[in-house]
Amino acid sequence: MSNSGTRNILYHSILWLIILLSFFHFSERFYPLLNSDMSVGILMTPGFTIPGDLYLWGQDHGGCLVPMLANLLVISYHFPPVLAVSIIHYILLIAGFFAVSTLFKCYSSRLLLALIWFLPFWHLTGQLTTITGIQISLLCIGIYFLNHSLTASALYTRLLWLSVACLVFITSVWVADLAAFSLLLILIMTIWRLYPLFRKGHFSVFIQQKEVKYRILLTTAWVLAGVAFIIYAKHRAAIMEDHPSFLNSPAEILGTFKMLAFTITEIFLFRSGNFLESLFCWFLLGGIPWLLMISRKRRHLLPFLRKNRWLLFFAMNGILTFVILIFFNQMFTHDSKGAWFSMVCLSWGIAFLLYIEGTGSGKRSLRTLLLFLIIIPGSVSALTPFYFPHKVPAKMDLVSEFDRLGNVGIISAYDYAYLLASSNPKNIHATPHDSAWVRNPQLVEAVFKQPKIYIISNQWLSTFPDTLRQFGQILLKKGKSFEIAGLDACRYERYIYSAVFTTAEMKFQGSLLDDPEAQSGKAVRIGKDFDRSKHFIFGPFIPLNQGKIKVEYRLKATDNLSTEKAAVLEISAEYGKKILATRTIRWSDFQRIRHFETFDIIVEIPEDYKGVEFRIMYLGGHELWFDQVKMTGM
Repeated sequence: MSNSGTRNILYHSILWLIILLSFFHFSERFYPLLNSDMSVGILMTPGFTIPGDLYLWGQDHGGCLVPMLANLLVISYHFPPVLAVSIIHYILLIAGFFAVSTLFKCYSSRLLLALIWFLPFWHLTGQLTTITGIQISLLCIGIYFLNHSLTASALYTRLLWLSVACLVFITSVWVADLAAFSLLLILIMTIWRLYPLFRKGHFSVFIQQKEVKYRILLTTAWVLAGVAFIIYAKHRAAIMEDHPSFLNSPAEILGTFKMLAFTITEIFLFRSGNFLESLFCWFLLGGIPWLLMISRKRRHLLPFLRKNRWLLFFAMNGILTFVILIFFNQMFTHDSKGAWFSMVCLSWGIAFLLYIEGTGSGKRSLRTLLLFLIIIPGSVSALTPFYFPHKVPAKMDLVSEFDRLGNVGIISAYDYAYLLASSNPKNIHATPHDSAWVRNPQLVEAVFKQPKIYIISNQWLSTFPDTLRQFGQILLKKGKSFEIAGLDACRYERYIYSAVFTTAEMKFQGSLLDDPEAQSGKAVRIGKDFDRSKHFIFGPFIPLNQGKIKVEYRLKATDNLSTEKAAVLEISAEYGKKILATRTIRWSDFQRIRHFETFDIIVEIPEDYKGVEFRIMYLGGHELWFDQVKMTGM
């Protein structure tokens, strides 16, 4: 076997070892520090729908590319959602790595890139566990196709690759808004590279070329389509969070710098809790100047940068991202600041490796050795916290203990809710308590439909009360508390409250008559002569707490052939000032004449009210009888 073949096998063996180490530590299935934010994507996967799930629940940013693709594995091959998400997440990371690795010529440079890509130092591992890694992967994939659009032989093929690149770039903006600034930077750099044409007066000739026209038209069409898609997706997002101001205040900017300074100081003083990470940073501080010193200098910097345009791009992308994170508040909404700053460091890392490979040196082996000595401690620092001072198990293995409870609903602090359901979304339904950030109100309904409901007290309750009100529902403690997956849990039962209001509790106009078919033995009849300014039935003016209720009106009619409107059923609050729900019924809605039938209204009460009424506005035509109103909490 030739030396090149041996090097190729060795390279791929080491590369896949790095990837597997990363997957079995940082993918959702194996990550020991999996949290509720990360678990949302897992929960979205089994029932992913378009357009409602284009963004993470409760947000208008953070595009759900991973859950959307993982849904195909769940539907087609019955993958567990957490495994499907893990696989798709890493396929995208691997695709991004191979895309950007095409910018490098040496195996050693690619292995160094693999280390900082799949095993970044401890404080920057967020690039593997959040959408930041997906964002930069898509950006690199787009760059790969963009390069192909410049080098392909046929015009049709070049335009096809350009379309694919534009599609990937649009996807990257959908996944993370921050990618839009990177694309703007690519546009600015393209104009900068074309600047000599402006100066020499050749631009008019250049712009008249057939391919240039096609490229401009095609790119413009994709930009318009991309903007329309992003606007549409954000418009359809169900936002459950408060947006901060667009720009950071001076105090917030100062606070961000203080946070960065504190973190960096703690690392350099070996107080971050990760010795190898501190060692890596010291190696980085001392090694980079040495590497620059033994590299060949470039006297003509601008021609060098024009030739190595992606080196310039990644260097500038790191600077631009850093500035945006400091000054623009929206990048921090419910996301880890460390994860976003990993974008800065990864961009600079790629740029530095491109610079080292592009400058060359007579001491090539020494430079490669120094780079590995610098980067390896940082990569190992990403793994050591999972083993020292003790082995930390995968979070998914811990929370899977809840599977033995069967079909359950769980209410807990935000930090646990979505995490606990992610091990088995089919059987476990969970939501944060009503004072926390509830990303998806539909999950609240699912929780209360389960045969068993459990309360997790950690980070929320100091004790388990006998009675607990949540989302307008009353929960009664059942049994003793117990520990499961390291958490304190207790079973509760939903108190189904019901109240019946007969003619004795309600106000009315009409005749109160004996009626053996009525539940109370008496019913109210209204005839043709009635006061149209008053309701046929109104009252009982009760207070009602937040929650969902079902109201059933028991009525009978003397005719069921007419299609005209018979009455309007109405639920009001604040003594008639606020209408909560209405339903219009026709005479033909009755199945039988002179027989009591039930007509219901289901309504969500958004807040506590006083003076709640269950009214009937009679519209005339035939005789209408009222028996009772039954209200049931749901």
